[in-house]
Order: sequence, then C-alpha cells, then structure tokens
Amino acid sequence: MSSSDGDSILSQFLNIRDSVSVNNRTIPLVNVGTPLQWGKLGLSIAGSLIAAVVLGIQRGLDAVLSVPVTLFQAATSWVYEEQQIPHPLPGMPSGEYATGLIPTVRDGLLGVIDAAWTPFTGLGWLSFPVAVGTMLLSLYVVVLAVNYAPRRCV
Repeated sequence: MSSSDGDSILSQFLNIRDSVSVNNRTIPLVNVGTPLQWGKLGLSIAGSLIAAVVLGIQRGLDAVLSVPVTLFQAATSWVYEEQQIPHPLPGMPSGEYATGLIPTVRDGLLGVIDAAWTPFTGLGWLSFPVAVGTMLLSLYVVVLAVNYAPRRCV
C-alpha cells in the first residue's frame, strides 16, 4: 500500500480492510472493529522504550565515567593555569586574573631569592653564595623557633 500524502509510515500500523479509488487516488478503508495492527504498534512502542532506556543508561554511564576526568582537569587547572575571576556584578567588565597554585608558589620563591640576592649584588661572584647562605640561615632560625615554641608554651 502506498499513499501520495506521505503518511506511509503511520499507515503501516493501520488494519486495512479494503481500498477505494477516487479521482485517481487510492484511499484505504480501515477495519472498524480493529483499526490498528496492535502487534506492530506494540513492537514499535516497546522498541522505542528500549531505545530510551539504553540511551538513558549510556548517558548516565558517560556522565559517571567522565567525573574523574573532569575532576582531574579541574585540579590541574587550579594548580597550573591562569584563570579569570569574573566580576561579581553583571554587566561589568571582566574581573582580574588569578594564577594557579604552582605558579604562585614558584613566583613567591623566586621573589624571595631575588630579595635575598639584591642586597649582595655588589659582591660580584660571591653574591649568590652569600644570598643562599642568608636564606639558609633565615630558614634555620625559623625551624628552631617552630621547634622551640611548643616547649616554651607548655
């Protein structure tokens, strides 16, 4: 059975009893007692439900399995990358940039080394060993103070 109206997909579920030709068009006559082929319709509904369940399971598994990857990407971007902090008020220009944890620590350590080095630049080649010695001595004093503080407070 073919129809010129383009409803051949839907008409495959009809229980056709006979057809009539009017003005060179074939019009199907549906069986009034059982107008639908319930077997075909039930199979197509069941197939649609199975496809929906499979698609839901697939999307759910994709979401669950992408969680570790997303967490890893978020952690690496927090640690390494520069990020733009949005402005709290809507419509305002974009906010400032914040660097990641490792660049912040690295820049801080380089700043400390630079600050320790700068006063000794006039010593020539001795400026680096003297600056490193000064930093190590400062670190030693801090460690001694941290170790001494609990004994003093008790």
